[in-house]
Amino acid sequence: MSIDLEAIEARANAATAGPWSYNLYSAIFAMGCWTEFDKWEDEQFKLGHTLESHRKCDLDCGEHGCLLALEHYTRDPIVCSVPSFMGDTALGNRPADAVFIADARTDVPDLIAEVRRLRGLLDDTHYVCLARTIGGFWCGPTTETSNEEEA
Repeated sequence: MSIDLEAIEARANAATAGPWSYNLYSAIFAMGCWTEFDKWEDEQFKLGHTLESHRKCDLDCGEHGCLLALEHYTRDPIVCSVPSFMGDTALGNRPADAVFIADARTDVPDLIAEVRRLRGLLDDTHYVCLARTIGGFWCGPTTETSNEEEA
């Protein structure tokens, strides 16, 4: 079976940068983004923005809601959420699913690198196994040893 490492790597590279973490409730988020996000959010609140699409700002920046609501959404470090009970806590197998999803952000690039390393070893090997009708399998160098090397 052959897998398309380039396609897998392209999907991994297109995803939000990692590492990701699961918050033990229902959210998976990009670690390291909270400080920048919180700083930006605090600045916008101080200016009078609600950052909500359904509630107008004190600044009257949008007809129905804050014009920065979409930017707020795209800056939010939450990558995805798992289904939760009463809107708060994931139950059953969902926490394990969330950990799997969060860890995949770093596991997938590591696995791609390992597959490439192992494929490289197979490509670079100087040994080949030759089947013999009597005596089983024999593994040896692909090139014969020269007289100079033996001396």
